[in-house]
Amino acid sequence: ALGCKPAAERVQPAQQSASAVASGVAGKGALSIVVGLPALKPLQLRLSELAAQAGGQVGIVVLHVESGRGVAVGGDQWLPLQSVYKLPLAVAVAKKVQAGRVSWEQKVTVTEADRIPGALVNQEQWKALPRVVQVRELLEYSLVNSDNIASEKLVGLIGGRAALVAQMRGLGFEERELEKPVGQAPRL
Repeated sequence: ALGCKPAAERVQPAQQSASAVASGVAGKGALSIVVGLPALKPLQLRLSELAAQAGGQVGIVVLHVESGRGVAVGGDQWLPLQSVYKLPLAVAVAKKVQAGRVSWEQKVTVTEADRIPGALVNQEQWKALPRVVQVRELLEYSLVNSDNIASEKLVGLIGGRAALVAQMRGLGFEERELEKPVGQAPRL
């Protein structure tokens, strides 16, 4: 029958995991990634090798969304979100625009006090401050350039960390440590 897989081929972590986050069903208790299929073994082995070479704590989940087939290496551990949280942030901003509370053309001033750590290439675009930019530009900088300054301004625009946590929970993500500033990678 469609969607039925042998129990031995399923991964159903007891707790919320990186694999649940990657599959977009975090917090719903319905995660079922099909693993153990012979065709996936080479991918599983290669990812395990790469993880071992990288050293440190590594979590990788690859999922074919339509079939539910995938592999995980360290997929059951909690890891820093890094810039992955910027996608739910973008959704939160878009919802504010849709609700008429924010406009894509709305002007936001970035000042010297807004500086936080980030990539040098992003620091270059904020060399001359204060600078007035539109919300759409901030969103582009956040998503395309992974810019932390733009992301922090957007977090403030949507109502702060609590609003972002609520947005992420609404998407099915169970927040762990999102209270930290962007420069200190939040964890899920």
